[in-house]
Amino acid sequence: MINEIRGGTYIIFSILKREKAITIVELMISLALLSIVLAVVFSFYFFVSKSSTIATKQTTLQVNVLSAREQIKDIVLSANSDADNMKIYEDKTSVEEVYSDEDVAIYTENDSVISYDGADSTILEGNDDINYEITFEVVDEYFLKYTIKGVMGGQTYEMSSIIKLSFTLEEPTITGKAIIFHISSATV
Repeated sequence: MINEIRGGTYIIFSILKREKAITIVELMISLALLSIVLAVVFSFYFFVSKSSTIATKQTTLQVNVLSAREQIKDIVLSANSDADNMKIYEDKTSVEEVYSDEDVAIYTENDSVISYDGADSTILEGNDDINYEITFEVVDEYFLKYTIKGVMGGQTYEMSSIIKLSFTLEEPTITGKAIIFHISSATV
């Protein structure tokens, strides 16, 4: 009986020695499982990275459009209080022919928002990645509506504001891409 036990242990040890080696089939199964796990991890990483990039671009676009809207609002409110009248033009080329040193103009040029105040032109918002577009519209004889749109990487964000004018307009249904507030030298 002792010999049988010793023989059984010999068989068990010989089986264990054979089991320590990895067969090619086991290796192939392990590599297949590892590649599936790595594919899932990498696809998740790239999805999160792409989502983060898109969210960052959207946030940048929204912040810049909001900033441009607020700057335009401040300029319009300031010019509105001093202006004798206002005129909206279809494009900026019309504006350059008309404004004088006392006038205030807002328009887009090379996809940037430009403010002209006296003899100085200032870029309010300009970015190589964001293309801006402004539309001015007289809602009625007392209110001016302006819409600023930014486009970046296929994404678009648009905001509008309405401002009460300090004077009455004769042409209440005008829309355009540029605006001039005419300020007489007596007002300045």
